[in-house]
Amino acid sequence: MWRSVQVMRKFPEVNQGFEDLFKMLLAPIRSKLLLTGIELKVFNQLSEPRSTEAVAQAICTHPRNTEVFLDGLTAIDLLQKKNGRYKNSPTTQTFLVEDSPTYVGSLLQLQYSQTSLENLSQLIRERATAHASNDILRGSVCAGIC
Repeated sequence: MWRSVQVMRKFPEVNQGFEDLFKMLLAPIRSKLLLTGIELKVFNQLSEPRSTEAVAQAICTHPRNTEVFLDGLTAIDLLQKKNGRYKNSPTTQTFLVEDSPTYVGSLLQLQYSQTSLENLSQLIRERATAHASNDILRGSVCAGIC
C-alpha cells in the first residue's frame, strides 16, 4: 500500500503578498451572491430588519439555506446583521430595491449576462474565432479597466 506524502515547499522570502490575487479569485462568488439576491428579490424584503424565517417565507426558500445566503450577503457588505435580523446596507437600499428611483439591479443583471466568460480559455485558443472573440473580450474583461 502506497502512502501519499506531501512535502511542504519552503518559499523564499518576499516583500509582497498575494492578497490581490486572492481577491480576484473571490470576485465571481461576490458577483453570484449579488445576482442571486437580485433574482430572488431578497433586497426588496430587507428595507427594515427581518429574521431569516420571515425572509425565507417571503421569497419561498429553505430557511437554513436562506440563512447561509443572507450571511454571505452580509459578508460582502450588501446586508447588515444585528441580533439575528438582516437589513439592507445603505448602498443596497439605494440601488437594489426595485421600487427605488435609483434601482440598477436589472442593469447589473444585463451587464453580467453580456459578459459571460465561461469559455474564455477556448476563445483565446481558437484562431478561427479570434476576431469574433475580440469584441467579447474587450466588452467584458476590459469594461472597467481599458
